[in-house]
Amino acid sequence: MKKRTIYFSLLVLLIAGNACEKIIDLDINESNPQLVVEANIESGKVCRVKLSKTKSLFEEEATTYINNAVVRLKSSAGEEETLSLEENGLYTSSAITGTETLSYNLSIESEGEIYEATTTIPAKVALDTIEFQKVVTPMRTMFMTVAKFTDPAEFNNYYKVNFYIKDTTWKKVPSINVENDQLSNGAEIGAMGTGMDIETGDSVLVELLSIDQQIYDYFYTLDDVIGSGMMGSSAPYNPTSNISNGALGYFGGWSVDKRKGLVNE
Repeated sequence: MKKRTIYFSLLVLLIAGNACEKIIDLDINESNPQLVVEANIESGKVCRVKLSKTKSLFEEEATTYINNAVVRLKSSAGEEETLSLEENGLYTSSAITGTETLSYNLSIESEGEIYEATTTIPAKVALDTIEFQKVVTPMRTMFMTVAKFTDPAEFNNYYKVNFYIKDTTWKKVPSINVENDQLSNGAEIGAMGTGMDIETGDSVLVELLSIDQQIYDYFYTLDDVIGSGMMGSSAPYNPTSNISNGALGYFGGWSVDKRKGLVNE
């Protein structure tokens, strides 16, 4: 446990125009490094698992990758495989690729601890259309991307929508867009790209990921953590993880549909 004293000035707009200084004692618990898991298995592709450790909040240090773990993958169809280390904490399968509607169990043995997670790859939902809505401001004319798709009739469907823009090279839009069908079961859903700065002549790629509820919860809370941190509106917390034994991160399975569009007037 380290105690740090932070000094800052609070400018108070009083008639006298005086400023005051306040001292706050802030207790910050720098705990032992935790395992961070970034793992996914996409329909038709191999499983990829990235393992690292958390870093100190106050020290600039290189990421510590875990290169000596034993990573195993099992499917609900009876397939089993021990993943191979590729580079810098990245482990991949070779025999097992993702299949829609199957579940997968991930087991990680590292430094005497065992971590597990399970995910299911939902059936793919097709993207119907990509539309561009013009936004005219006094400074410039921009476009917002709206990806539309039809939710299946069954309840409890979850989605993550990724947006990419290309003027000269493809760039992923950093915003997190997740959707569910609680208010739109069996109906059309329109996912709007946020944080996008696109103009006439740009190309846009949209990926519609069909995900399970655990991965929806992870990215939903991750988006909240990022937003709360930027606004300073709440105490920081870790996103909801589906990894056991106190690890951070996620193991997600998904199917993907993609569409490209060209921005025209």
